[in-house]
Amino acid sequence: MSFFSRIKSKLSNKTPNNIYEKKFVFEWCVTASISLALLAISIHLDTVKSVGNIFYDEIEVNQPSNPSKDIILVAIDDKSISALGGWPLSRKFYASFLQKLADENNKPTAVGFDILFLDPTPSDQVLSDQIKRQRVVLPVEFRYDEISDKKIPIFPISPIKEATSNYGHIEINYDGDGVIRGSKLLSNHFENFALRIYNKKLKYQNVYTRFPMIDPAIGYNTVSLSDALSDHFDRSIFKNKYVLLGATAASLGDRYPTVFSGKHDAGTPGVQIHADLLTALLEHKLIKEASPVN
Repeated sequence: MSFFSRIKSKLSNKTPNNIYEKKFVFEWCVTASISLALLAISIHLDTVKSVGNIFYDEIEVNQPSNPSKDIILVAIDDKSISALGGWPLSRKFYASFLQKLADENNKPTAVGFDILFLDPTPSDQVLSDQIKRQRVVLPVEFRYDEISDKKIPIFPISPIKEATSNYGHIEINYDGDGVIRGSKLLSNHFENFALRIYNKKLKYQNVYTRFPMIDPAIGYNTVSLSDALSDHFDRSIFKNKYVLLGATAASLGDRYPTVFSGKHDAGTPGVQIHADLLTALLEHKLIKEASPVN
C-alpha cells in the first residue's frame, strides 16, 4: 500500500480511538501543501535567490578577502588630474609611464589599461610605440547594433589598436538587485579583461562567475599616476607585478554598486573590480554557484 493510500485509509477510519490521529494526519497534509505552494511561489518569484544574496553579502562584508600583493593599481585620481593638466589626460603621460618602465628594466608581468582610447589625439603614435614594448592588455567594449541585432566590439583608435593583440571585454554584469557580484569570463568570443591579464586558460563550464570582492577601505597597493611619473619615484615596485591603470577619481564616474557600496555609501571603481577578479584568478578563489534545482 502506498504512503498516500495509507493516509486515505486512516482518514476513512471512523473509530473514536483514531480521531486524534486523523486530525494529526489532516493537519500534516495541509501544512505540507501550504509549504510546497510557498516554496513554488518563492522559486517562481526568485525570492530564494534574493534571500541568498542577503546572506552572501553579509559574509562578504564581515569576512572580507585580502588583495593580491602581486597587483598594483596606478590611479587616475584627483591628484593626477590636477597635476597633469585636467581630464582627459594627454596620452603622452601613459606613453611616458610605459617608456620609463621599459627603459629602467622594471617591466611588469602585464599592464592593463582600463581606458577606452576611442578618439584620435596627437599622442596616439607615441603611445602605440610604447605599448609594443610590453605585454599590454587593452579593453574592448560592446555596443548593440540594431541592424544586425548583435553586440559589436568597439576597439581603440588606430594606431593604438594594432599595437597589441591582447584585448579583454569590460562588460558589466549586474545581478537582479542591481549589485555587481561577478562577471562573465567569456562574452561575445572575448575573454574577460582580468582573465586576459591573467593569461592562463580556464575551462568555461560556467562563463559567469562570482568572486570575492575586496573592501575598498582595505584596497590594493595604489600609486597615483602623477607620482609614478615622477623622477624621484622608485618604479622597481612594478617589476614582475600585474599593473592595472584606471580611473579612481569620483568625478570621472567610473564607479559601480558592489556589496560594499552600502557600507561606504559609494560605488567601487571599475579598475578595482577588475583587480578583484584578477586576485580571485591568481589565488584560485572563483566562486561556483550551485546548479538550479529542476
